[in-house]
Amino acid sequence: MAEDLRPKVLEVLRLTGERFEKVLPGATDRFVRTITPAFDELLTALDRFGAPEVQAERGKNRPDRYDLSWHLLWDACNSLLAAFTLFQRGFETDTLAATRGVLERVACAMVLFDNPELVPRFKAEKLSDFSTEAIAVAGKVIPDLPREWGLLSELGVHIHPENVGTGAIGVRVDQVGHHLDMAIGGRLPTDPKVIEAWGHMLDELCAIAERILVPAPHNIYFNPKRVETQFRKAR
Repeated sequence: MAEDLRPKVLEVLRLTGERFEKVLPGATDRFVRTITPAFDELLTALDRFGAPEVQAERGKNRPDRYDLSWHLLWDACNSLLAAFTLFQRGFETDTLAATRGVLERVACAMVLFDNPELVPRFKAEKLSDFSTEAIAVAGKVIPDLPREWGLLSELGVHIHPENVGTGAIGVRVDQVGHHLDMAIGGRLPTDPKVIEAWGHMLDELCAIAERILVPAPHNIYFNPKRVETQFRKAR
């Protein structure tokens, strides 16, 4: 099924400019190869939801925690795809912000699945700051999650010296005051050190797909040995 999904993912990214591939050759193909199995695993999980033992379990919990958490995981995959499209177009800081949302969706999916009593309150929008709290709770199962989320928050969401001006191309003015270069849009790197840093960012995006998104459906739904998250905060 992954082979069938790959052209669909490539279609999403088909507007990739040649300039990005010149900066990071093979980056798009590498990312597609890592994100496609995540979608594939979710579709496989969806098929397994029809098994009698899962159907019996689903019937005990209404609203359906399987359905809600599955859609959150699918959204997480799409969010990582969105992050990469920003990356392709040179929006460095925005890529980090979008990637933080990937981790939040995975954390929420796990916590809501393990705590089905929260599902009605979540749907009624009565869980304020839930995504932030879910990160800390899910961090007991995925230890790297809070650290990664904090770093993405600092560099990609909060205003920080390192992310000021990352989207500026540069503004020059001619003799009559006309702008020759507009500071609008993303910017692909030219400095070798920055290109190396972008290579590390590509590594991180692929690692999130491989280490978190691909195993998430099995770990959340079908891994009896996983430690369950416990959301204890009173409301």
